[in-house]
Amino acid sequence: MIKVYTSLAKRLILVSSLFLVFLFPIHYYGKADLVEHIKGYYNDPSIGKLRISDFSPYEASVIFPRDFSINKGGDNYTDLYRNHLGVDSNDNGTIIQYTGNSSALTNKIVKNTYKKHQISVFDANRETKNCGRLKVDTDIEIAKYDQVDHHLDRMAKKLIEQLENDDAFKDLRGFFKDDLPKQIMSNTLHHHFFKFSGTSVWLEQHGVHYMISRVLYNVKGSKRGPSLSLTYAQVFNEKWQEMRDVELVYPTRHPNSNDIVYKNGKFPSFLPIPFYSDSNFQPHRFYGAEDPRLLLVKNDMGVEEPLMVFNAFHRKIKDKVLVGENAMNITFGFYRSMFLCWPFQYQLGKVNVDDVRNPETDKVVYNKVIELRRENTERLSIQKNWTPFVDLSERDPYDKHIYFIYRWANLEILKCKLTDFDLNTESQCSFVYKRNPDLKENTAVGPMRGGTEMIPFNLHGHTAWIGFARAHIKKCGCGSSMYRPNLAVIVKHGDEYKISYLSSSITFDIPIVGWTNPKKLCRYNDPDALIPNGISAWETLGDDDYMTLTLSVADDSVHVIHIRNLLQKVKHLAKSEDPQRGFDENAVECTLKKSAQFCRSYGNEQKKLAEKKQ
Repeated sequence: MIKVYTSLAKRLILVSSLFLVFLFPIHYYGKADLVEHIKGYYNDPSIGKLRISDFSPYEASVIFPRDFSINKGGDNYTDLYRNHLGVDSNDNGTIIQYTGNSSALTNKIVKNTYKKHQISVFDANRETKNCGRLKVDTDIEIAKYDQVDHHLDRMAKKLIEQLENDDAFKDLRGFFKDDLPKQIMSNTLHHHFFKFSGTSVWLEQHGVHYMISRVLYNVKGSKRGPSLSLTYAQVFNEKWQEMRDVELVYPTRHPNSNDIVYKNGKFPSFLPIPFYSDSNFQPHRFYGAEDPRLLLVKNDMGVEEPLMVFNAFHRKIKDKVLVGENAMNITFGFYRSMFLCWPFQYQLGKVNVDDVRNPETDKVVYNKVIELRRENTERLSIQKNWTPFVDLSERDPYDKHIYFIYRWANLEILKCKLTDFDLNTESQCSFVYKRNPDLKENTAVGPMRGGTEMIPFNLHGHTAWIGFARAHIKKCGCGSSMYRPNLAVIVKHGDEYKISYLSSSITFDIPIVGWTNPKKLCRYNDPDALIPNGISAWETLGDDDYMTLTLSVADDSVHVIHIRNLLQKVKHLAKSEDPQRGFDENAVECTLKKSAQFCRSYGNEQKKLAEKKQ
């Protein structure tokens, strides 16, 4: 029996052109049809404020956003769902309109046991090359980490379903052939699939955590040289319990008319992200979305929605030569470039990543993507590890731009369009700050790069952003390289930006495993990796603040950890913030030196432990 839970809505739909979309392939229903089919779906208001964890995460459910409202009377949600989704009356399911508050905080997070975790922070405001004088030893409060289960069997079965039924995945069948059922039967999925880089945002309209993860696939059974990189989307309730069969109803724009519509996204599922691929050419190609990062932006519908930043291999036409009346030779260039993806928005076809039209895909619905292009510059062969943030002071009334830390050493800030794209194929980006204007465009970005999105705050009257970069230190004493998170604070003074505070390597007391063999650390040809992926939530309750951070270990896990009063700690540090000082490279250089020292010490410790075991 389909159950319906909701409360009296307080607001009516403000835009008369709203539609509902409930099927994929997409079907559309005008507002008049909505009124006819949803009149009076409201239930007893005594149900009260619901949290999504009040419902079983194992049962099928549909979650309507908190602000969704329509007139009363007539049919109910059950009829709507059956009429437009074709749900059999014997199917079990719960239809929910979320009525809880906007907070992701739970009693478990607030009442958790937190312990002090020591870190070293370099204060650029002290403006000296002496790292000892820049260094401030302090501590942060961390709870014990949780690890998100992979559930590779369920994930692989979902992929089989989408390869068979979803038009956006049909051209990927050649990468898998008939191997997936065999891998499930032989219990060898863990040799072929590697799920990591989980990054999430809290959807306050639905009361859930929306997470995407990168999933590598290699038919040969190795993490090295993957055949394909896919993006897997999951939904968790506020207690971080995965919802096994959930549909989120959200506003989007019709890919043909651009009208505002509502659609139901089904999760867990792989996102239909368009990218160039050819299963006949797999060696030395890295197809699909890599290094995904999520953040929230406010769109022109007045709604905060997830925005994904990633890099991907694609092709662009370099030259055309007419060789006959009806023939032309085309030469392609191949690049790894930065892209934006709107998981809750859609486009038809994928000419913007293939650069040629294809009748087989031109009418297929994909997630909306756009390439990020630096103005007046040629494409570099590889672009990756841009660190995203938004400037809330420019939200008027929605976000029209996204910013990136393009370079940490010799700080460079890039500003890219979120609207008004050039011919709908590119988002034009321009540098709004360059520490060293004479630096050549193809200069390597250096070991400090990437990391989480940066979260905006006001620090004692200064506009600031806080997040975690990651230092990639090569040949430093443990394997081929080491990755660790680094707390970072960017502050804006007038038109200038600076890295005011940057920490050395942070471990969060999360155990590290070997990259190819979990039991063997610091192997010669392997990286040693703890990588910060995203800040899922950061909220204040009374005098305390609570951050939820996601990380990955050895490119094969998704970890979640809660941090208490990090904002309070940063505010204490920022009392020394000086608008006239710190516009130099000292903090970055000291951080990299300290991180290299950490790597050497860690490597020596692992060697001693390995010798004792022999």
